[in-house]
Amino acid sequence: MTFETFMMIMAGMLSGSILGLIGAGSNILSIYILYKMTPLSFHNALVIAILNTSINSCLVTVKNVVKKKVNFKLIIKILPSIVIFSFIGSHLSLKTDPFTLEAIQGVIFIVIGSLTFYKIHFDEESEGEKLSKKLESIYCIFTGALIGFFNGYIGITGGIIAVPAIIHMGYKPKTAMTSSLAIITCTGIISVINYNISGSHIPVHPAIIFIAASLIGLTIGQFIHRFASEKNLKSAFSIFFIFLGSFVLYEISK
Repeated sequence: MTFETFMMIMAGMLSGSILGLIGAGSNILSIYILYKMTPLSFHNALVIAILNTSINSCLVTVKNVVKKKVNFKLIIKILPSIVIFSFIGSHLSLKTDPFTLEAIQGVIFIVIGSLTFYKIHFDEESEGEKLSKKLESIYCIFTGALIGFFNGYIGITGGIIAVPAIIHMGYKPKTAMTSSLAIITCTGIISVINYNISGSHIPVHPAIIFIAASLIGLTIGQFIHRFASEKNLKSAFSIFFIFLGSFVLYEISK
């Protein structure tokens, strides 16, 4: 086994473990790990990470569909703007140098970590007031545009945007979570197709190694999650992301 293959396996297991433990944030972290710990380019790392998250989300979404927990009407409203803005984000990303993308990624790490910490300790998850059909449609277009653009541009699969947005529309948090996973599956597939059309093809061998290792890590993470406090795990996750974002910005400023 080469050192590069070993690092790919370690990166995949770490990514999967975080997804199993926390349930969020693994995609953008996967991109950073793959880009820094393996010979992959930033955009190859991005495509593999998005594909990996899509597969994991798809496995959970299938179970939710069988249990009739997915709001397809809501997803259909959000999906069109995701398709359009994901295409725009993908093309802009390929024209942006990795240095700039890494800087944006560092800022996003800090933002995600800070918002997660605030939500855990200072905010209660509650339903918003139910919007009118017209206002909900406008809100869905705007939400889809944000999810699509940032998914295509920097590799955020959209859960961190979709969940609070759907709750704000007046839906229950559980509906927001299940619908968000279905959206993540769709955005991932769309972005992978967009990147392939644009010429950034998936490196098949590294992708297989990373995804297989990630699925093992996911199983380990879900097992550990049963015995740990969710609040403590998410607190640790948020602090870790804030420090990681600060470290990324410090490194590129040298």
